[in-house]
Amino acid sequence: TRGYWVLNGTPEDRIEVLSEALVKAMKHEVFANYLKSAGLTPEESVAGHEEWTKNIREEYAQAV
Repeated sequence: TRGYWVLNGTPEDRIEVLSEALVKAMKHEVFANYLKSAGLTPEESVAGHEEWTKNIREEYAQAV
């Protein structure tokens, strides 16, 4: 999964706009081909902010 960060306090509607744009870009053919060349798949590697946040929180909880 590719991740991205925003400042704490960023309005949810702005996060949604950014997330939708980034997911759309990550599903573009050029990026999809890059993922495939790296042995990854767009289906498993592209995630919106909800999934990314969940993954980070789970990893953090395991680390501390």
